Amino acid sequence: KLYNNAKHSPTYKTSTDKILEILKETISCLKEIKEKNLGFDPIVNTYRRTVWIAGWDHYTTGDTEVHIMIPYDGDRYIPSIDYFNITWSGWDEIINKFVSTEELLMGKEYFPRKVYSDLESERDFVDAGVFKGDYKTLVLELSKYVDEKNEKSLLPFFQRGNNPRAMFYGVIYAVCEAINEKGFRRNNIEEFRKSVQLLASYKYACPRNSEIVQKYIISVADFLMGLNDEHTKRIEGPLFFTQRRFEMQKNAAYLKSKELPLIITNQGEFIVEII
Repeated sequence: KLYNNAKHSPTYKTSTDKILEILKETISCLKEIKEKNLGFDPIVNTYRRTVWIAGWDHYTTGDTEVHIMIPYDGDRYIPSIDYFNITWSGWDEIINKFVSTEELLMGKEYFPRKVYSDLESERDFVDAGVFKGDYKTLVLELSKYVDEKNEKSLLPFFQRGNNPRAMFYGVIYAVCEAINEKGFRRNNIEEFRKSVQLLASYKYACPRNSEIVQKYIISVADFLMGLNDEHTKRIEGPLFFTQRRFEMQKNAAYLKSKELPLIITNQGEFIVEII
């Protein structure tokens, strides 16, 4: 009000003491807003899952390769759904963080004997654990410790940016955030793509110059042109389903991608098949 009065009335006067008091109270108010996270990420999707994580040190490049795996006790090797090359210091910090919140249990006693033995048999194995918590939080935490310069120095087939599965998941997370933060505008598709690229880059460690990332962003953005109006500003997800559950959900979907394993249900759920 003070600002508006000063703006609209050139002759408006007030005391220095009053201005200082208002500024003091404003600072106090902003601190409280920050402490309470008011207005921060108002739409929070949390989906608790159980996954396995395991790490292997690369002594030649000074990083730790971390794989996220679906719990599996079969004949073939454990399938990874994503992986990150993080700094050595990052491994301990991530482990300590989630162990302290009781979302992560580390050690062979939490695995089937054969599974841990297979993981351990690989060279430079560090350890493995069972994560039970919000999957998105785990991915965000791992992304923080990706050194872009070091990533580029790795051989091409070791670089996460060249892994289609990892880039697909990163883009999908970024797409849902972009919709919920800024909304999806059909008449400004290029701006939406830029928002997705930015989020995928600084939150989910997807290199901006990755051709795979660019391809996914374009394909998903084109797919979203069919969104119902009520879902252009609020989407639920991403929700990751196995192939069987994904096929079952198709009956409740009004939007289905012909190119990618993506559907949008009538309830606004963004469902992705685990690839």
